[in-house]
Amino acid sequence: MDHSMSELPFRQKLVLVDWIGGGLFAASMCSILIGITWGGCRYNWAGVQILVPIIVGLFGMVATVVWESRVANPFLPLRLFKSRSGAVSYFCAFIQGLLLFSMLYYLPFFFESCKNLSPTLAGVSLIPVTGALIPTAIVIGIIITRTGSYRWALWFGFGSTMIAHGLFILLNAQISSRQWIPFFLLGGCGHGLVVMSLTICIQAIAKPEDAAYAAATYTFVRTIGMCVGVAIGGCIFQNALSNKLKDLALPISVANNAEAFLAILKTLDLDSPIRQAYVTAYSYGFRQVFIAMTAIVGVGGICSLLIQEFTMDRNLESEHVIRR
Repeated sequence: MDHSMSELPFRQKLVLVDWIGGGLFAASMCSILIGITWGGCRYNWAGVQILVPIIVGLFGMVATVVWESRVANPFLPLRLFKSRSGAVSYFCAFIQGLLLFSMLYYLPFFFESCKNLSPTLAGVSLIPVTGALIPTAIVIGIIITRTGSYRWALWFGFGSTMIAHGLFILLNAQISSRQWIPFFLLGGCGHGLVVMSLTICIQAIAKPEDAAYAAATYTFVRTIGMCVGVAIGGCIFQNALSNKLKDLALPISVANNAEAFLAILKTLDLDSPIRQAYVTAYSYGFRQVFIAMTAIVGVGGICSLLIQEFTMDRNLESEHVIRR
């Protein structure tokens, strides 16, 4: 195989990397996430400690877009977002990453705090999710390849995911495995549908010469969604937990170290009133997280209706050639 880029000296390849754009984006995103993470719990939302990081981060994002539109080799090709279907597809990928990681983070957290499971068993509880997600994605990929249509899978995926996240709202300390396992299976199937349909959708929308950029950008946007999902979920959980602890006359400082407090929570007797009060507060926090995530997946589902159908029957155009 021959490619012009492979013949460039290593130092020249480093020069071609968009260090400024990548640095601007990373710094801006970190600034926004800091503001979201601290908001309402560590500092007041109207406080300078929250407003300054968020505002600086937003200005940084604008600067990043301006820079990416002018630089010769952008790390984030804006041409991929020019069509409506392309922009909406990447937004849906962001939403899916946000939902998936918030689910994978807060479900084991729920089992450790409210069901008193060990970290190992809390991780095992996710098997219905992962066990349904991967096979569903494989099967749907085969079906889409044979039918040449992906929108139906996207819509069914968001619909199933919304129902599953809505059912997560019902999770509490008394729920049995017979009840929550079907919820998790449905959530895994929904995410499997969305992941595979979006992967194919984004490749179909992109121009043949942009296929590699589209795949990389899809992974990048989805990863950003994962980071934001944990941050937003943490913000909602901490604020809800803090309010509930206050209502129950319990120390609200627990909300700032909710994960660390599990070590103390596990030492309390299962039937003790104080432990039951803490479990009630934790359950309330998780419920608010899943309510928010249900609303977010609803937004993603509505946006997915704007994605058009593109043909997948086309030849691959590549800059790589066989050296003779």
